[in-house]
Amino acid sequence: MCFEITQYREYSCTHRQQITSQRVDCNDRKCRLSQLHGQQSHNCQAVCKQA
Repeated sequence: MCFEITQYREYSCTHRQQITSQRVDCNDRKCRLSQLHGQQSHNCQAVCKQA
C-alpha cells in the first residue's frame, strides 16, 4: 500500500506545524493510489486495495 511520511514540529503548547511530507509509492498495479494502478476497465472496489 502507498503511504505518506509527514514530519511535524511540535511545540510545548502541543501545537504542531507540518514541516515536510513525502509520498511513498508501493508500485502495485492493484493499489488504487499507486502510479502504476491499472487504467484499463476493471471493478476497482472489488479488485484493488483501497486506502
